[in-house]
Amino acid sequence: MRKIKIFAVSLLFLVSSCGANKKYTIKDSNGNYYNADSYETTEEGCIKFKDVCSCDETDGGIDTKICGSYTIIENKIEK
Repeated sequence: MRKIKIFAVSLLFLVSSCGANKKYTIKDSNGNYYNADSYETTEEGCIKFKDVCSCDETDGGIDTKICGSYTIIENKIEK
C-alpha cells in the first residue's frame, strides 16, 4: 500500500510539473496523462495532439492519438 501511495504522489508531481506550461492535460481511460498546447478532433471521434512532457521549449513532442474515453482539462497558465 505504501508503494502505491509513493507512486501516486510521484505521478502527481510529474504531471503537475511537466504540464505546468501546457494549455491542456489529457487523461485517457487507462489513467495515463498527457500534456499538449493544442489538440484536434478526428471524424472517428478521436483526438490528435503532440504530447509534450518536457519543460524544454525545443521539445517538439510525440504525435499521439487517443480514441474512446478521455478527459481534457484546460490548465491555468500563470504568466
